[in-house]
Amino acid sequence: MKYLLTIALACFFCGILFAQSENQPTMETWNYPYEVHTLALDDTTTIAYVDEGEGSKTLLFVHGLGSYLRAWDKNISVLSKDYRCIAVDLPGYGKSSKGNYAFDMQFFAQALQQFIQQLDLKEITLVGHSMGGQIAMHVVLDEVAAVEKLVLLAPAGFEVFTDQEKAWF
Repeated sequence: MKYLLTIALACFFCGILFAQSENQPTMETWNYPYEVHTLALDDTTTIAYVDEGEGSKTLLFVHGLGSYLRAWDKNISVLSKDYRCIAVDLPGYGKSSKGNYAFDMQFFAQALQQFIQQLDLKEITLVGHSMGGQIAMHVVLDEVAAVEKLVLLAPAGFEVFTDQEKAWF
């Protein structure tokens, strides 16, 4: 059963890769329902994000593996009535910069910490789904000062991936 799931996932991701051609839209050209902002973390890394709503509390949404900030559309549409809602495209995803990044939890946690610091976010509620939950845990373990609350939705654990698995992801 484990091998069937692995084969199904591989076929799914290969289908995505091979289905894209010059005539089809890419994530960079997809429309987002909110204004997209960008923030340069350094010379090679830029994070795309949306920032909607107002309120005394800020929710920072972090997507999971194989996803992007649009995963939070329905949450933002409702919660932005009472909260400031920020959702990010992690580096390598969506409209954020692509590069030869480490793509490990520490890399993403450091990128998110830089994002939080550069926007001078305070007392945030950090919301992470799947791999985003794992990244959120790393952020809190490394830099808890800016995070008031942590919400984990089906978080991934503290997995260690082989080099082959990292390359595949």
